[in-house]
Amino acid sequence: MFVSKKNMILTHRQFREQITEISNILLEEGRTNLVLRKHRKDKIIADKEYYKNWYDGCFIDFPLHTIARYDEIFTSDSFILNYKMHFFLAQQVRDSKEKDEILNFVEAYDEESARCDLDDFIDERLMNFIHYFKEAISLLKKGSYFSHIKDTNVIIRNLLSYYQQVKLDEGIQISFFPGVKLPFKISSIMLDILIAILTDKLQMLEQEYVVDKPAIVNLVPEEFKINWLGSQKDFAELLVELETRNFISYPDGESYASKARRLAGIFDFSASQRNSGSNISGNLTTNLKPTYNVDNGRNEYFFEKEKYKRKFDKIPINLTFKKV
Repeated sequence: MFVSKKNMILTHRQFREQITEISNILLEEGRTNLVLRKHRKDKIIADKEYYKNWYDGCFIDFPLHTIARYDEIFTSDSFILNYKMHFFLAQQVRDSKEKDEILNFVEAYDEESARCDLDDFIDERLMNFIHYFKEAISLLKKGSYFSHIKDTNVIIRNLLSYYQQVKLDEGIQISFFPGVKLPFKISSIMLDILIAILTDKLQMLEQEYVVDKPAIVNLVPEEFKINWLGSQKDFAELLVELETRNFISYPDGESYASKARRLAGIFDFSASQRNSGSNISGNLTTNLKPTYNVDNGRNEYFFEKEKYKRKFDKIPINLTFKKV
């Protein structure tokens, strides 16, 4: 039995168009007002399990709570601190100086940085519904709402019914990030995408196949992935240098998190992966994304640190490349 087009999941192009609409609300002129709450940070909790649970709740688990309609943006420096600490503690080999750098970054955190990070966080949140769907369902089954329900189809149908009810009430919205409030318009777009993803998953589980349009993400089978034999930081440095020197380019407006997920779907990093359960795309996102240096007013990559031994800094600029 085939699924009608009106019930099909968004194509990759439609998905990116909606992500771009969210970016415009966050970043473009006439944008929504943002409130950034700053907290004094004297110490950081060094509890790996605490930050993993925090990340799962904010970026993996299905959102079940609503808030009253909100038309501004509210966030805090605690959110970015927790995010960075999660990926720092998830690393097998840690640079002790990196924790101090995180504190300095959080101390200098401003509204513009918050807007850019939220743009990436939203992209990551939505894509995780696809890449970590199984983990998200598992988290639901461990919670109080669906603790005794083993049938995934029943859970998805209940989620869809709940989200559709929320969609009909313009006085409330889904809270996608605990501790962060997004404007109603962004929350509505995210909810539309989530409903489409769940609808597609339900159709697949019930063996109703979509044949007319491609799925959002085309993953390379494990046996056909390209083996990367260096470290993940080596890989990130090479990709940044190739992009900077005009040898590669990404689709316009693609977030760091989205780039990282696509690269993790093409390359096999098992040679440099000490822990089989580590989040490759999350680590790549951290390494591909520059951080703002408040002292010189520049965005800098990890390999630009004074003592870092670079491997790909001799790549020449591609002079044959011409921007259109």
